[in-house]
Amino acid sequence: MKKLILLTALLIGMFAQAQDIGYLQKLKALPSEADALNVANEIASYSKVELRIYKTIDSPTQKNLRYVFAPAQLSDKEISGRTYNEGQPNIFTTIDFVYYNEGENSDLEKTGVKKYRLSTVQTMYLNLFPYWKQYFNPSADTEKTLTDYKSQHVKDIPNAINYYIQKQGGSWVLKNQS
Repeated sequence: MKKLILLTALLIGMFAQAQDIGYLQKLKALPSEADALNVANEIASYSKVELRIYKTIDSPTQKNLRYVFAPAQLSDKEISGRTYNEGQPNIFTTIDFVYYNEGENSDLEKTGVKKYRLSTVQTMYLNLFPYWKQYFNPSADTEKTLTDYKSQHVKDIPNAINYYIQKQGGSWVLKNQS
């Protein structure tokens, strides 16, 4: 029994060191649009090239807030003059948040409090990996994570955390399934 308790304590200690649980929890319930923008800017700051917000798209019917980042050296005119689309990860980094009303209950006529949850990040692997390593998997290896399922997933059932990164087409996606 002592060995089981010791082993459990060691595993919990190792896991606690592996991810920033507080940060990952925060990504599930950001209190404002400004906080969502701060997180989006932080994610963009890990890019290999300097990025700027190209556009913000709020879709109330889908309850989705999207920030589209483009390389800082490209002007809006240059972007619109070419045939770029948001699905080009070598040009754009797209960061989506879903929003919801925490505590909403129509039966009790409670509107709840608007919260934002990081949903998806889509970009090139080398723009996404440093952020992944910083907060989700500090022991991740750049090359191993390309193909290793365990390096691409972070799941903590007691804390209701479930994130992964994965190649989808020509881009890489970080997905929050918490």
